[in-house]
Amino acid sequence: MHEHWCKTLLDPSFASGKFTQVGSSWINFCVVQAMMLCTKATLYQHLTSTSVRLQLLIHPWKMNLQPYTAIAPSLILSLVSHRRMDTGGLLLASVQALFHATQAISFKSNWSKGHFRLGEAQFALHDYPSAEKAYAKALEVSPEDATIKKRLTLTHEAISGFYFRQLLAGRDFCINPTNVIERQIFSSAQQMQNFVYLVGDAKTREAVVVDAAWDVKGIRAVLAADNMNLVGAVVSHYHFDHTGGTPPPPFDQLGIKVPGIRELAMEDKVPVYINKHDAQMVKKQNGVSLECMTLLEDSSVISIGSVKLHFIHTPGHTPGSQCIHIQGTEDILMSGDTLFIGSCGRLDLPDCDVQAMYTSLQKKLASLPSNTRVYPGHDYGGPFTTIAQERKQGLLKPMAEKEWLHRYRV
Repeated sequence: MHEHWCKTLLDPSFASGKFTQVGSSWINFCVVQAMMLCTKATLYQHLTSTSVRLQLLIHPWKMNLQPYTAIAPSLILSLVSHRRMDTGGLLLASVQALFHATQAISFKSNWSKGHFRLGEAQFALHDYPSAEKAYAKALEVSPEDATIKKRLTLTHEAISGFYFRQLLAGRDFCINPTNVIERQIFSSAQQMQNFVYLVGDAKTREAVVVDAAWDVKGIRAVLAADNMNLVGAVVSHYHFDHTGGTPPPPFDQLGIKVPGIRELAMEDKVPVYINKHDAQMVKKQNGVSLECMTLLEDSSVISIGSVKLHFIHTPGHTPGSQCIHIQGTEDILMSGDTLFIGSCGRLDLPDCDVQAMYTSLQKKLASLPSNTRVYPGHDYGGPFTTIAQERKQGLLKPMAEKEWLHRYRV
C-alpha cells in the first residue's frame, strides 16, 4: 500500500504537465494518503527526490478549492526548506493536524478552533503566510480571544524574521517561587533588577539566551510559550547575577547555588558563548567545563539562523566583558554591565580596569551608529537607551582620558 501511493505521487504524468488528465482533487487525495500511510523516511525520500515535480505540484494545489488546499504548500515548504522537520515524528504529526483541521473547517467553516488548529499546524511546518491567514480567520470569528491574538503576533514576527525579548526579573521570570530557596533567589534577583535577553531567528524558531541566571525554568517557559527552540547561551561577563553559580562573599557561605548557564549546558546541552578572558572564572564559579564553552574574541560572529551576533570585547568591568551587536533594520546592542543609561558597570572590584573601560566606551561603543538601541544588563533607569543619547549626556560623551582617569580612578 505504501509503495502504491508513493508511485502515484511519482507518476510521470505529474512531471509532464498532464494535470487535466489526473485532476487536482485526485492529486490532493494521493498526497493525503501518502502522508498517512508512508513511513516518514519513505515519504521524505520520494517527495524530495525530484524538486521539479514538487514545484509543478504547487500550481494545481493552489487552484483547488477543496479543504486539502491548505496541506500542499505547508508540506512542500517543510520538506524542501525545513528538512529537519522530518525527525522525531514532528512532520507526520503536523501533517495529520493539517488534515484534521481542514476536515473540521469543511464541516463547520465558522468554528474558530478549526481555523486556529489549522494555523497551529501550518506554524509548526514554518508555513507562516498560510498560518497568518488561518489565525486571522480564527480571530475574525473570535475577536476577543487572547491566545489567537498572541499567535497572530508571533506569526507576524516569524514573517519578519527577527525574534527579541527583554525579560525583567520579577516581571517576566523569577515569579511564583515553589520553595523557600527559590523565594530567596527570586527576591535577590528582583533587587538586582537583572535583564535577560532572548534573541534569534523567528523563522527557524531558534534562539539564544543572553545572561541566563536566577530562574532557568522561568526562562525556558517564556521560550516554550513563544514556540522557540533554545540553541545556545551567551554570557556578557562572568558575574554570578549574569551566569548563576556561587554568589560572592558573604553569601557563598549559605550554600545556595543560583541557577544559570550550568543548567543550560548540562541539561539542555547547548553551547555557552563567552569571551576567552572570562572563561576560567565561569568554569570556577559555575562548574561548567571548557568543553561546553565556545570561546570568543573581539569581533567574533555567531549565526542563529539568519541573525548574526557580532561580539565587541569591552573589558573594564571584567577582563572578558563583551557586548552583542546586531545589525539590521534597527541596530541593537546588548551591553551587559559595560554601559548603562548615563553610567557604566562598577569599577571598584578586584579585576576591574578603569583605563580599559575608557577605551571600551570612548573608542569602541561611541563609534557605533547613533540610532543603535542599547539594552543594558540591569534596569537602572529604564529598559533601553541609544548611542546618540549616551553621546549627548552619558559616558559616551567625548572626554579626555586624563579627565576620565582622574574622575574614576579608585
